[in-house]
Amino acid sequence: MTTWWRFLVAHSSAFRPLLRPPRLGDLVKLTGLGSLGRPFKGHHGIGVVNNIVQARHRIQYEVKWLKSDELMIFHEEDLLIISDVD
Repeated sequence: MTTWWRFLVAHSSAFRPLLRPPRLGDLVKLTGLGSLGRPFKGHHGIGVVNNIVQARHRIQYEVKWLKSDELMIFHEEDLLIISDVD
């Protein structure tokens, strides 16, 4: 007999974000936008890491947004990986 809680455990781990730095080709979205999150997501959608730049003090990630076709630069803590390259 299968218990109902086994399905909850498998389901919750299926959507766990990856805890590693973004790589080229990863699909990402922004984190920590507060009230700006919904309008930003509606306009830009999700993005692809297009370039990784070693800045003076930090690594910066160039993201191309799929919905708006714009390029923007972010730091690692601003991005949440939703699908990885592998």
